[in-house]
Amino acid sequence: MKVRLFLLAAMMLGASPGLAQSVKLADPSCEGPFQRYQAAPGLKAFAAGRKTGCGWQRQGPGFAEIEAIRAQAIRQCTANGGDQCRIVHQVR
Repeated sequence: MKVRLFLLAAMMLGASPGLAQSVKLADPSCEGPFQRYQAAPGLKAFAAGRKTGCGWQRQGPGFAEIEAIRAQAIRQCTANGGDQCRIVHQVR
């Protein structure tokens, strides 16, 4: 519970890339995408399902604002089979 509250507080404040080390992913197949997410520059968000699926988006054409980036990350997670996708990390 404390970890979830910590992650939630960090997301609300605009997490730094260093916080990414604290994210626990339920789906092992998301480790590679999360590493690519970590390496990407700029505004970005990573979404993960409770048990399966993940997706991410970074700033680019059509995704200039963090709200659009977050929404697309959740859409990608859902499209990748995510169950109850939510943002688990973001960089503002």
